[in-house]
Amino acid sequence: MEPQLLSKSYKFTGHDASKGAIIAGSVHIDADGLYLLYRSHTWQSGAAAGAAGGLLGALLHALLTRKKSFEMPVEATPVADMPDDILLALNIKKTKPNDTLAVIPRAAVLGYKKSMTKGLRFQLDGCELAPISAKGKVVKELETLGYEPSED
Repeated sequence: MEPQLLSKSYKFTGHDASKGAIIAGSVHIDADGLYLLYRSHTWQSGAAAGAAGGLLGALLHALLTRKKSFEMPVEATPVADMPDDILLALNIKKTKPNDTLAVIPRAAVLGYKKSMTKGLRFQLDGCELAPISAKGKVVKELETLGYEPSED
């Protein structure tokens, strides 16, 4: 089965180096694992600064966070170094030199949780992956793909 698009952005919780970062990219899923495309990131507090202070608030936030460090909690490979068959399967057409792809095997996914308030979260070793606005049709197929719900 081809990997399916789960969401077009995601974030990590429980990892200090990526705390507050919203990652623009995509999360794809199949029976073999999760595929995380990283294109860029923004900070959650940026939306609040823009809403509270308008354009000036957004500008100040951008100036204050431009040197804030960000680190993915999973190992990623530059898209240019990935085999073409993986990129074709994921339907990734346009890439930039800084784009990376992280492949998380299904065995490394400890489980998942679904809730109305927090949405979908995958438990990984040491952190959680939270796809933003996950596609409901794909979420309904998680158990048939071999992913186990968490008991917590």
